[in-house]
Amino acid sequence: MPPFVMLHLLLIALALLLFCLRFVAVQRPCSAALQTRLGQGSGLLNGVVVLSGGALCLLTGLNPFNNLHPWLSEKLVCILIAAFLGWMSL
Repeated sequence: MPPFVMLHLLLIALALLLFCLRFVAVQRPCSAALQTRLGQGSGLLNGVVVLSGGALCLLTGLNPFNNLHPWLSEKLVCILIAAFLGWMSL
């Protein structure tokens, strides 16, 4: 696998780990400062994941808005749905 793909997958794994840590912080009595930092870090990491996905599309020449690669437009819709559900759950 190319290194940029590995970086993108690593960022996704870190975003999932940070989401789980935020869930634990919400369930247990943690300080408000820790919850704020986890929330800010999670938002920043999710933004980096989206940017790295966009850069990956540019590097590979994929266009998510045409019918040649329908899985890519489905992935973009799923990212929006996952972001909304994550926001609603926490």
